Amino acid sequence: MTSPSDSFPAPPNEPEEYLCCHRHCSPCIKDYYREALARWEIAVRDAGGDPEAVLKAMGRS
Repeated sequence: MTSPSDSFPAPPNEPEEYLCCHRHCSPCIKDYYREALARWEIAVRDAGGDPEAVLKAMGRS
């Protein structure tokens, strides 16, 4: 059986906290993650999905 999350691309992985140097870099690794997450959400919506539901189906939130 196919789960709803199988129909959509995998979301980006949130960077581990230790990867951020906390020096207020611009852009920060967290900025790159937020941008990638926003692009992923757009791709899921364009494919007819709900990003929150897909994350929940994948066990992520």
